[in-house]
Amino acid sequence: VRDLLVDRDLLVTTGTIVDATLIAAPSSTRNATKTRDPEMRQTRKGQSWYFGMKCHIGADPHGLVHTLTTTDAAQADISQLPALVHGMEASLHGDKAYWKESDLEAYEALGGQYLVNQRGERTPERDALNRERSRVRARGCICFSSSSYCGASRRCGIADSTRTRCARWPPLRSPTCIRCATD
Repeated sequence: VRDLLVDRDLLVTTGTIVDATLIAAPSSTRNATKTRDPEMRQTRKGQSWYFGMKCHIGADPHGLVHTLTTTDAAQADISQLPALVHGMEASLHGDKAYWKESDLEAYEALGGQYLVNQRGERTPERDALNRERSRVRARGCICFSSSSYCGASRRCGIADSTRTRCARWPPLRSPTCIRCATD
């Protein structure tokens, strides 16, 4: 299938952008079995704890997703990197969760560009480099935008109830907001 897509120029092989997002699940045990979902786990992001799964994607620079995997929330993003790349990348973009020195050396040995944000001590030079790489990476993360900002420039309450509701009510149609796009 992949060869057919490449022949018809439907699969861009110039680069891959990898990213992950959390999919929330109820952590309550108030159900018939009195247990949590066994496929879900908890993880910490910043200072907050989340229960659920992670959705990992590999997308081309235009945002077209070519690979999608799911894991429990406790899995490290770097563990899914081999499954997210298709092997024909000229460049690889990702956030700091995908940084690994051995992968950098392997991609450069094959003639590719490893443009993953770097970890380590923060310096003005490293911050500028990561900021530039994040601009490119953000273009491919369009597939996660449905749960971020709507046309009203306020957070929607799609992912969890702690975010403020959509400022437009009744909702106007916005292609980037699930709440505004539905009746």
